[in-house]
Amino acid sequence: MIPQLSWYRAALMTFSPNHLLTEESFQHIDPEVYQEWRKKEPLSMTGAEPINPTRPASLNAIPFIIGVAGHRDLVPADLASLRNNVIAALHRLAAMASHSPCVLLSALAEGADQLVAELALELGWQVVAVLPMPLADFLGDFAPGAPQQRLLRLLDRCAGRIEIPWKDRLDPDVRKPRDQQYREQGIFLARQAQAVIVLWDGMERKPGDGACGTNLVVACCREGPPPCPGELLAAPEKTGLIHIPVRRHKAPQRALPRVVPSPSDTIHEGVFKAINHANRELAAARQTRPAAIDQARGWLIPSGDQGLLDPGSTYLADRFAELDVLAIAYQRQRKQVIQVASAATIIAALSQATYGVLAAQPWIIAYGVAIALAYTLYFLLFWLPIFQLENHFLEFRAIAEATRVQLFWRLAGLDQLVAEHYLQLVKSNVGWVREAARALGFMSYLLTPRPPAQPALVETHWIQSQERYFIGDQPPQVSGNARKRRRLQRRFDLSAWVAMTGGAFLVALAGGGYVTADLAVIEEWASSYSASLFFIAAVLKGYAETLGYGEEADSFEMAGGLYRNARHFLREHAGDEELFRACVKELGKHALNENAEWLLLHRRNAFKIEQ
Repeated sequence: MIPQLSWYRAALMTFSPNHLLTEESFQHIDPEVYQEWRKKEPLSMTGAEPINPTRPASLNAIPFIIGVAGHRDLVPADLASLRNNVIAALHRLAAMASHSPCVLLSALAEGADQLVAELALELGWQVVAVLPMPLADFLGDFAPGAPQQRLLRLLDRCAGRIEIPWKDRLDPDVRKPRDQQYREQGIFLARQAQAVIVLWDGMERKPGDGACGTNLVVACCREGPPPCPGELLAAPEKTGLIHIPVRRHKAPQRALPRVVPSPSDTIHEGVFKAINHANRELAAARQTRPAAIDQARGWLIPSGDQGLLDPGSTYLADRFAELDVLAIAYQRQRKQVIQVASAATIIAALSQATYGVLAAQPWIIAYGVAIALAYTLYFLLFWLPIFQLENHFLEFRAIAEATRVQLFWRLAGLDQLVAEHYLQLVKSNVGWVREAARALGFMSYLLTPRPPAQPALVETHWIQSQERYFIGDQPPQVSGNARKRRRLQRRFDLSAWVAMTGGAFLVALAGGGYVTADLAVIEEWASSYSASLFFIAAVLKGYAETLGYGEEADSFEMAGGLYRNARHFLREHAGDEELFRACVKELGKHALNENAEWLLLHRRNAFKIEQ
């Protein structure tokens, strides 16, 4: 599988050693189909064919991954109404994904899979075939002649193909190897898709009874798929379902089942809206900020080394550059708004204090204008959905960092998706970030299933570059951005301390009887401004906490130390490819955890107006 590509690693290079393609493999295939298939053999020897370059839309956007599952033995008399229902479901999903390409995952089995795939192709969707076994073996599930030819015609129209290799062992409740393969395909589908269309008769099967088809997909969508290989536990990830009730040929007399959706069947429209917004922003950035995008791409991989990237890695580098530019733009806007709002709050406090002494109308007007400006900026740019500076900055930065890790995992020869290790237990409105990261990784592996390892690029442009960014490259001294954040935090701490000390001095001056009657006006001013200074100290402290200078400095020092340790480890074990991949994998997981903590830190320290 792609989120844990070792799941079907053999399919990306060659078929399982126990199921090599031989002449005997083709004995069940119609001779004409066999000759046609032999023409495709060079492409079929990979687990995923490249995306058709004549369809550039999907290569410049975050796609929606939609799955399909259903019964093979549909009732012929029902096909006309089923076509209408499927088209309606596809139109519904396409409307939800109004600014995003839709990619359909289908096993292309007879019946429901082929019906939905053909209709999706007619509507301009991209279809990726997810075959439950190598194509030569899968053709054995089709009758010779027209059925096999129909499958190959559909494969010709697909944007890519994934073949799941034969599993060495059967699950305890599965009796036949082919059933096991269909189970693996169903789990893959439920794990990858953001929504699944099921043409289902509604007859549920209990766990452990050998379910391996449509029932299994429904169960995985409602309860979450099992953990990836190598993982003991996994948070249950539920996938939205669109249930189209069907009758089956083996029981045509049975009435259509009544659709009783489970609460977990809900399509997460918020994910669609968020990814649509991201794609609109990405398209706008490509039009208006091409130079900034080129610069960001150069920061990630210098232009002299960009020619070494495979198409899938280039796709990720391009998306990272665009996301990075958007994150920086929102970060700047957010900081400017916080600065103006904080300054307006301070002006309001001073104006109120001055009015308390002079009782002059201009000061109360200044107070009203300043406080109105602060609150207007706060509600307009942080709460109004059309702006949401805080959320957009954090989310674009989170996706960019996940894309960075995905890129360097690929360049290290790792075949996993970062989505399997990122934000799994974060219950908030950032769930779409993980789905976007999953879709980007999925597309990159379709473009280049098994990219060549580039360890030099990983060490130079990720490990060493991130070490310099976080803590500099002059050990044991800490410099880089950790030092900058520490200095900023100390400056604001000092400023807040000065304001607090000034306020305390004025309180003592006003209430300590140190002034004479002739200087009573000083006491009045001290009494009025002491509260303002305390308030200003709180604003300065809140500003620093909102921008997270101190906590970021701590986090950056830890992250930089981790990259430094990784650099030393790889130097000590130079040439050991297995240890290299293991180290890069662990480093990526730590980087994802650090980024998740950073995201939660800023969520917790979200900007607010001091009262």
